[in-house]
Amino acid sequence: MDDVFSHADCLKDDRVYIISNQKKYVKLYLDDIVYIYKDNKNAVFILQNGQKETERKPLRNVYQNLNRKNMILLDRGIILNIHYVKAINGCDIELHNNIMLTTSKPHIEQLKRMLLALSS
Repeated sequence: MDDVFSHADCLKDDRVYIISNQKKYVKLYLDDIVYIYKDNKNAVFILQNGQKETERKPLRNVYQNLNRKNMILLDRGIILNIHYVKAINGCDIELHNNIMLTTSKPHIEQLKRMLLALSS
């Protein structure tokens, strides 16, 4: 079975993130990932439908493996899909489904630049 999954990993495209280990194989579409946060040594993926998926991998490594044009690393603890940003107020970011995240002012400025570049 591991051979099947390793072959499937070779077929990766830039629209998916694959969690693959001895216990599970999960293909996550990047458009479905709202944000990812660090929980000890795990990366926790919050999906559009409210589901959570976890992977035992440092957040920095997850970020490096993502197609990053729609993702931003906020501080050291959150990766955000900018398509889900609904509003920014001070250092607070409101996402769809009324999810609120807080980050530093420099990261807010970086996020605003990304959003403006996306809209133009």
